[in-house]
Amino acid sequence: MISGSNNVQNVLVAGGYIYWSTSFGSPSDKIGRAAIDGSDIRPDFITGVRGGDDLASDGTYLYWNEFGANSIGRAKLDGTSVNHSFVNGAAKNSGGVTVTASYI
Repeated sequence: MISGSNNVQNVLVAGGYIYWSTSFGSPSDKIGRAAIDGSDIRPDFITGVRGGDDLASDGTYLYWNEFGANSIGRAKLDGTSVNHSFVNGAAKNSGGVTVTASYI
């Protein structure tokens, strides 16, 4: 059981981990991560998210919409290379993020 995160908006399973977003449009919003077996719980895995409520992965990167900043964020699944504005001007009032073989 994973506990300790309030206001969970979305959940994604990728690369042996569970990722979740806790967001309502504030720079203090976060993306959490835990191993698929419920161990290694990190509720503050990615911080400073501004309004992300959807998650997607291509197997290497995690993507999320930052509608508070009108952008799409991206980080490697291990939490490195965080870029809150990977794609600018793409997330205003968006309903989610989807990744295909070549496109976000």
